[in-house]
Parts: sequence; C-alpha cells; structure tokens
Amino acid sequence: MINRFQIPYLEEVGYVNLRCAWVLGCPEEIHPMTDNDMDAVHAGPYYMNGFKELFPGVEVPDAVGVSCCAQFGVAKWKILERPKSDYQRYKKWLLKTDLDDAMSGRIMEYSWHMIFGMEPIYCPDAVECYCKVWGLCNLE
Repeated sequence: MINRFQIPYLEEVGYVNLRCAWVLGCPEEIHPMTDNDMDAVHAGPYYMNGFKELFPGVEVPDAVGVSCCAQFGVAKWKILERPKSDYQRYKKWLLKTDLDDAMSGRIMEYSWHMIFGMEPIYCPDAVECYCKVWGLCNLE
C-alpha cells in the first residue's frame, strides 16, 4: 500500500492523515469543554489541560476530530513552520506529565493535525482522501 502513497500531494498540502476512514475519531471525538469522562477514549478534562500546555495562548476548541491512531505524513516545510521551541515544549510535556502513557498519547494523537496547521476538526471526505492520498480514485 505504501507504494501508492501520493508524495506530490503531501508536498503540496503539507500534512495528510493516512487513515481515510471516519471510524474512530471523526467527525468529532473529543469535546474538551464538556466531556467529563476521565477514560482514555474521551480524554475529558485531561485533553483540555494538555491542550493548554501544548498550545499556550490558543483557545481550547469546543470539539476535536481526526481519524484516529496518529498515522500521518508531514512535509519538511510544514514541520519547519513551527519554531524548534514548540517541539521542545511538546517533548518536555511528554516527559514531565503526570499522565500515564495511554492518556498522554491520546492527547498527542488528537493534537498532531493541529500542530501541523489543520483545524481542530480535520475529517476529509473518505472518497477524496483515498484518491488524493493513496491514488485510489473511482472507489464509489
């Protein structure tokens, strides 16, 4: 399957999720302001607090959605849009957080797309995704 990956498209847009299915994560998975669940599935208030530490000065979104599992491609130019200090802050947070690995991983899983410039809800149409990301067009 990796042979089908459309590198020119990635270079054009900068970030793509490798999962085109909406199962798990889309259209909205986490509601930081209203989720009270403390489980890893929803992350609840843990996500809100993690977001504030990862993105200081940025308003916490009402909803976050992205196809799950942190499988993505990112172009070098997109990575370089952020200063090195941002990545150092993400690393420091991961190393210092009191959250267990599952929860901190969950928070990162639902943050990568925003780190690389996408809106809090990033759920491209599956048919379009399969075509542009994998070159699998006319699947309907």
